[in-house]
Amino acid sequence: MMGLLSLSWSLMSLSFAEVDTSIVDSKHQWWQSWEDPQVISLIEEGLTSAPDVSISLARVKQAEAISKQLRASFLPSLAIAGSMNTQPADALGFGFGLSNLDDLFPADPTAPVEEEEETTLFTSGNVALQVGLPLDVWGTGVANQRASVLDAEAAELNRVNGARMLSTTIANAYYDALALQKQYAIVQQQKQSVETMLTIAEMRQERDEATVLDVLQQRQQVQALGVQSIRTSQQVQLAEQRLAVLLGRSPAETDGLLQTESFPSFSVFDDVDIDSILNTRLDVQAAQRNVAAAEKRRYAAYTQMLPTLALNGQLSRQANYRGEEGAEWNTLDAWSAGGSLNLVLFQGGNKWAALESATAALTIAEDTLKKVRLQAEQEIRQTLLTERQQQEIQQMVIAQTQLADTAYQEAIRRYQKGLTPYITVISTQQAHQQASLTQVQTERDAVRIRLQTIQSLTLLAP
Repeated sequence: MMGLLSLSWSLMSLSFAEVDTSIVDSKHQWWQSWEDPQVISLIEEGLTSAPDVSISLARVKQAEAISKQLRASFLPSLAIAGSMNTQPADALGFGFGLSNLDDLFPADPTAPVEEEEETTLFTSGNVALQVGLPLDVWGTGVANQRASVLDAEAAELNRVNGARMLSTTIANAYYDALALQKQYAIVQQQKQSVETMLTIAEMRQERDEATVLDVLQQRQQVQALGVQSIRTSQQVQLAEQRLAVLLGRSPAETDGLLQTESFPSFSVFDDVDIDSILNTRLDVQAAQRNVAAAEKRRYAAYTQMLPTLALNGQLSRQANYRGEEGAEWNTLDAWSAGGSLNLVLFQGGNKWAALESATAALTIAEDTLKKVRLQAEQEIRQTLLTERQQQEIQQMVIAQTQLADTAYQEAIRRYQKGLTPYITVISTQQAHQQASLTQVQTERDAVRIRLQTIQSLTLLAP
């Protein structure tokens, strides 16, 4: 028996491990090294105020509380129980409050009435200190509690990963709004340029140097850009509202959100050890802990079919008082100690089904881990490929925009001198506008790709 006690206590000593909060460190706060102070400020606001942050934190606390609850299955229990009872002393023999069985039957109405004697009361009180110790010989309780600790650690990893995803989502939403704002500025600039060209066309038409068709086409361009300006302005406002909601604000609180004038620039990112990154991915680590927790629960389900042992003891004091003249309280001290052994022989297959369920859960967790690793590897390789290609694309787009701007300015100059037809001006004008919008979108894509790289590779912002 002493050997069993020693084993039980040694197993209990392993179970006091709390959730390992050191699994997350400052490297996951990638935004601290980002070059845009406004984005840093908005991310920190969102990570403080967004509802998703509170929800994920509550889930971690819930998982931690469950792990603490499961300690009760193998820790000692200590309780104080008390009771007091008062009853007629004559009822001590029968327990019905009757002096004898004749009181159960109605009295003879012709019999003489006997004078009732005064009832004597008997009072009894009891206070007991109860101790119980389940012997977790097979480590069932420890396995379940350790599984719950792993669940809490997985929840913490998911919380941090969710915070990283929220941070990159906020940054992406910010730069989406910035890109639309820049596109709106380009459309406004193009509208002013087209209005200037309309004035030139009207002046040339008055001098019979241009046709009415030239003027009508230019007016159509002014109207088209006016419609595009309205739509782009609407898109900017909607993007700002989406950003406000991500920050935990009302969609109406968008004042002062966009303060950045240009997109950040990046150097080429390469030289990555994919296997090393896979092991640092938060989603992979969370899936690994889910597998470990499933293994613990499968073991616990197996040990449920084995005998269970428990020790119990009680130390009590009982006080009795018989309500007679001159009577005194009588006390009695008592103690008891015992143990129990329980082995379920048949319970409708419940425990066997629980083992099958735990085995299936382990298979699910293992295959989920495999799936998460494969998806993570594919995401990393795709991100690195896109990183390399984006640098080349961006350089080409910049060159394209410069050429389009030169061609447009030359077309305007030649049209003013009557050296080129108006259709050439319209063509170069549209090409210039499209190239300018494409350059903004390309710069925006570069930021999105870098944020995806940060998220995929679990890195600080390079």
